[in-house]
Amino acid sequence: MLWCRRIFKRHLESVWSPLALCYLSLSDSTELRDATLLSGLLSGPNRFVLISTKMTWTEAQSSCREHHTDLALVRNMEENQIVQSLNPIEVWIGLFRDPWKWSDGSDSSFRKWNPPEPRKPGGSSETCVAADFSADGRWETLDCKVKRCSCFKASGESEAGEKKLLSGSE
Repeated sequence: MLWCRRIFKRHLESVWSPLALCYLSLSDSTELRDATLLSGLLSGPNRFVLISTKMTWTEAQSSCREHHTDLALVRNMEENQIVQSLNPIEVWIGLFRDPWKWSDGSDSSFRKWNPPEPRKPGGSSETCVAADFSADGRWETLDCKVKRCSCFKASGESEAGEKKLLSGSE
């Protein structure tokens, strides 16, 4: 058993360690707790981390940004499969609103909707996207206030400084 503080020992310098994959939970105080390192699951410079604590989309994004990263930005089928391999559950990703945009402001034409998606959740003004691993990693739209697990991308080259919080209500 390793501690996330040890795995991400350089996070105070705004640099995430490019070690394999860390499953973590955040306490109410968002202090990092113990985590298991699963080495060899992923290759390349990009790493995705699963947060098993259920949060709203905005809470999940805030949690990621406290650690100088963002919700998972799924820009191609390979990244979708990597996120899908984390756990067979539904997790928030960084796509929100309609017209669709990524939480870091970037653009990508890749989408993997689960028909009849995308659709606006009934009575909701906030629309966010979750990847549903029980549906072959396909995406669905949900009210941003629904609590789901979330996934973010940790790389060895995070930018220093604050990140602007974007939400479906802005």
